[in-house]
Amino acid sequence: SFKTPDSYPPEKSELPPQMFNQLMKQVMDLTIDTEERLKDVVDLVFEKAIDEPSFSMAYGNMCSCLAMLKVPMANKPTSTVSFQKLLLNRCQKEFEKDKVNDDVLEKLRHQLEAATSASERERLEEDLEEAKDKAHRRSIGNIKFIGELFKLHMLHMLSEAIMHDCVVKLFMNHNEESLERLCHLLTAIGKDLDLEKARVYGACVDEC
Repeated sequence: SFKTPDSYPPEKSELPPQMFNQLMKQVMDLTIDTEERLKDVVDLVFEKAIDEPSFSMAYGNMCSCLAMLKVPMANKPTSTVSFQKLLLNRCQKEFEKDKVNDDVLEKLRHQLEAATSASERERLEEDLEEAKDKAHRRSIGNIKFIGELFKLHMLHMLSEAIMHDCVVKLFMNHNEESLERLCHLLTAIGKDLDLEKARVYGACVDEC
């Protein structure tokens, strides 16, 4: 595992060059020669990126350096899979988890409404707040990270169409959480999106 030093101010959005080089060395010192190990590295970097959104730019740059790292595919050794491809899948999987998280929160709310004792209500209230905080942190962290990767052209292989689809899905959810995620995403990548395709947002507004 690797970590940013506790002494480094969390409000900083960039790591000093020596710190970035240190983190890169920690990753490159790992033996990454199988798909399973490459997935582990992707998960490691991804989790750090969304847990420490203040450093999303640094982790984005790290991913850019690792993008073309390739290993044999587990089920087809004659072919390879890249860090970039696995990272892309990981970001998309996390984005799609937002709907699952919303369902989990809704279930907890229903359980809270049906609670018959004070102790049960107190426990469920704590569970609900904890689940909301965790889901919110991960979602915002993922959106910020996606934005950094897109600006670095790491996600352009997905095509802008999918990024526009993400924007539309967030817009159409009609809830405060999704709108907050949308604001973070547009702040990060709005100026890089195709303006012609962006006309679809106007259609969304008309449907609301």
